[in-house]
Amino acid sequence: MTNYVVVKKLKDAARKDLPKAAEWQKQFDQWLKEHGAKFESVKHYLCVIGDEMYESWYSYHDISALDADGELADQFADDPAWQRLNARGQELFERVSSRILKQL
Repeated sequence: MTNYVVVKKLKDAARKDLPKAAEWQKQFDQWLKEHGAKFESVKHYLCVIGDEMYESWYSYHDISALDADGELADQFADDPAWQRLNARGQELFERVSSRILKQL
């Protein structure tokens, strides 16, 4: 199993209405799946001790599926629905980092 982890800071809009931010995340993940994303599952975590961070863990069977999703994401760039969805996410979150973890 390979996990792609995206770490984000909550902006004021997300802090003020966390359920709304979580709903956006659900829509984002659903949009990805409906457009061919290969992740098998996704989980979201909110750090409650330390820096206030929001993490999305996308699980893949292997690294090749993650690579395929990277190529797929390039195709979304010109899609107006993707642009609107992405713009809303940028109002809620600031992407801090990402990492790839492989289960031992």
